Amino acid sequence: MELLEGISWSFSQEKYEDFQSFLKEINERNVEIMEDDNVWNADEIVLQNAKIDIQYMAWLESPKDILANEELCEDDDFWEDEDNSDDGFFQAELLMHLIADNGAFFTAGELLYKIHNQMANKELGDHVFFEGLQPYESDDDVPSFYLLCGS
Repeated sequence: MELLEGISWSFSQEKYEDFQSFLKEINERNVEIMEDDNVWNADEIVLQNAKIDIQYMAWLESPKDILANEELCEDDDFWEDEDNSDDGFFQAELLMHLIADNGAFFTAGELLYKIHNQMANKELGDHVFFEGLQPYESDDDVPSFYLLCGS
């Protein structure tokens, strides 16, 4: 079960302070770009679970770029290995842990809003275009997905 496929969105370093301004922008973008193929429905319930884990790749400058609800999926010596560095940035796999505001389920709007704001302090290189969430099996009961981004 892939989530949020067919939605037109590109990540940026703009953090949205309110949900309504995010919805306005993503709604306009999907109507403009997708036209008759627009499948975006912010109110659609896309996950019947209060928690979700999402793994993704980003370029980090330091451990300070890792937010409180994230963990680095790399070895402890990751920051010391020069092979991981490119112009002062380190390419890293991260795991974000998100919780639904209502404690029961995620709508498409809430989920994409939280993902976008989670990544706003990260450098994504050329891979800024959202392509959906692909499931993977994990060791716990929390649904786990890879964030798919393209260039």
